[in-house]
Amino acid sequence: MKSILKFLLTNRISILIALNIAVIIWIPWYEKGVEYEALLDSEYKVLSEMEMPTIPLNETICNIMIIAIIINIIVLAWESIKKRKKRFVKYDLMITFTYFSLVMFCMLLGAYYLSTKINAGIINENNPLFEFPIMILGKDLFTSIVTVTRLYISLCVIHLSICLFNLYLCIERYESGSTP
Repeated sequence: MKSILKFLLTNRISILIALNIAVIIWIPWYEKGVEYEALLDSEYKVLSEMEMPTIPLNETICNIMIIAIIINIIVLAWESIKKRKKRFVKYDLMITFTYFSLVMFCMLLGAYYLSTKINAGIINENNPLFEFPIMILGKDLFTSIVTVTRLYISLCVIHLSICLFNLYLCIERYESGSTP
């Protein structure tokens, strides 16, 4: 039991699982403390007739989601590169499959969350996450190309591709045995 716990604490993918679960728990907790100003009746009628969401997306939550996905991409790509050289451990496949399942759940949950919010005003020069790209490309060009939904979907596609590759490596190494 002690060796399993030691392995989980040193395995980067299991640490990513804990990070993703922490982000999933943090978002509703943070959202609970945010208060929104009520819309005027005329604004609400227009938005409800267009079947659009009425609550704006919080900049902090959006930034945390994007940063968490980027961290997951970097760590998982690094682990995929290292996985080719290191010895197979019997828990790798189980942890990788659990991570893949959690990532799929997080991606669907994030897409649902973004679809229920108004995404306007997140990508601007006051947001520290987008300040440098806007400074280089200019606000009009950058905001015409990059939207919150497009950025989220593109990061999710990259992350999903790396997850599938990592899962493929684990299955291949599991079937071939424990030799590298």
